[in-house]
Amino acid sequence: MKTVIIGGVAAGATAAARLRRLDEEAEIIIFEKGDFISFANCGLPYFTGNVIEDGGDLLLQSPESFKARYNIDARVKCEVLKVNPDKKTVNVFDKTLNRMYDESFDFLIISPGSEPIIPDIEGIYGKAVMQSVFIVRTIKDAVIIKNAISYGKAKTAAILGGGAISLEMAENLVNAGLDVSIISLDKSLMPKIDFDISYPLMTEAERHGISLFMNDTITKISKSGENLKITLKSETELTADILIIAAGVRPDTDFLHGSGIELTANGAILTDKFMQTNVKNIYAAGDAVMTYNNISGEPMICQLAGPANKQGRIVADNICAETRNTEKTPYNGALGSNIIRFFDLTAAQTGFSEIAAKKAGFEADFVFTYSPSNASWYGNASMISSKIIFDKKTGKVLGGEFIGKKGIDKRADILATLLHFGGTVDDLTELELCYAPQFSSAKDPVNIAGMAAQNIVKGYVKHIHADEVDALVESGVIFIDVRTEREFAGGHINNAKNIPLDNLRERINEIPVGKLVYVNCRSGQRSYIACRILADKGFDCFNLEGGYRLYSEMV
Repeated sequence: MKTVIIGGVAAGATAAARLRRLDEEAEIIIFEKGDFISFANCGLPYFTGNVIEDGGDLLLQSPESFKARYNIDARVKCEVLKVNPDKKTVNVFDKTLNRMYDESFDFLIISPGSEPIIPDIEGIYGKAVMQSVFIVRTIKDAVIIKNAISYGKAKTAAILGGGAISLEMAENLVNAGLDVSIISLDKSLMPKIDFDISYPLMTEAERHGISLFMNDTITKISKSGENLKITLKSETELTADILIIAAGVRPDTDFLHGSGIELTANGAILTDKFMQTNVKNIYAAGDAVMTYNNISGEPMICQLAGPANKQGRIVADNICAETRNTEKTPYNGALGSNIIRFFDLTAAQTGFSEIAAKKAGFEADFVFTYSPSNASWYGNASMISSKIIFDKKTGKVLGGEFIGKKGIDKRADILATLLHFGGTVDDLTELELCYAPQFSSAKDPVNIAGMAAQNIVKGYVKHIHADEVDALVESGVIFIDVRTEREFAGGHINNAKNIPLDNLRERINEIPVGKLVYVNCRSGQRSYIACRILADKGFDCFNLEGGYRLYSEMV
């Protein structure tokens, strides 16, 4: 059996190693058009910023080590230009020897990854970007950027895009001493995360001197002496020594056009649940693949290292299953779990965001809670903002988002595990998690969020969200603020009436009977208690999710 693999990074390298472990006699060839195989491209921003000083530390394998350990023929600087399914060959260009040749296969794994999107900007022509304009995809890209800083003495940088790569590059460039600007089409950084969770990232950026140009983009780039002159859609003009394009990625599959392998409109490779394409004996894995959402079963592209590695392993299993006539292993889809550290903040998301859940057709609702990362009485605790999205009818958890200074990865991973097994808000309340005051509270933040969601599903309380407040105030509804008088004096919702929670029972006659009552505190916890008191007294009461804290920060 001879298997050819196109692409030698996450999915491709994993598939190759797994194939060898399952079949010592198989012939395995990897074609990688770049200079390296099996490198940690997630570390490129940190190599640029000298957190990782030696680029060699990002190399997980080399062609020589692959050959020595796995007896795999890994050929770098070899680009597959065409796939010929009928002939079972690939057409390869060897950049080192400057020659073209055909390679046959019994099985083919396509894992070319993704390539940066180069926007249609005056001054940039397709993939041939001008000097001092960079992308971040390979170690070579990172070396070029480092040299521009070290030897070109760049002092200012602009970054187009507001996603994870943009923020990681921004942090590392700031730490390297550069003045940094971020230009983003969206109203927030990390736009796949809902705004009510992600907005602190903008404050964090500005706290570190980063200039933000949101809801904007670049229309023109030109040279201004030694600098770049950058013109924005808003007609703002910037100057920078370097510009980094990090405006998203697309499947790197142009070479598959005309091959008969089915692609989506944006170039993603269509596969079945076993990661096989529409062509027999041809599989695909990684960033270039259209796979499935683990929760909804709908098609999705998930351009993350974790899913890519899992897909590569499953492809290898299924090729061996074909040769041995055994049962294949299905890929059960992705959640899109992701996390980013940005200076002192960490933000994480798994499953659906609120916006994505509603677009997918779920009757989605959410709770927003604040909980300490560990027992507050122990000390060194930091507040975690948690947003749990769930289906109002079934209580099934659809996704979650978290932001804070510590303990974020733990909570996101807990929720991702629950999502994988189709858990509900009831399951969240029942999770028995490790507790010691240094690490958590007896009721972990995910338990607390589950309890808040369970109260909604079971009908113990009705709630509203921060973006509904202003319209309600304009309509003349009653807001009861149950914080202390001192808290209330520091800021409150317009026309709200202050009745501290501890005085509510004795002052309940101040609340008009027969009208809807809306209650808030700082975070939503005290106002929940107030709503339970009022509901038992016959009032139709709504709790403000996230409290005055979230509302005041959002407006």
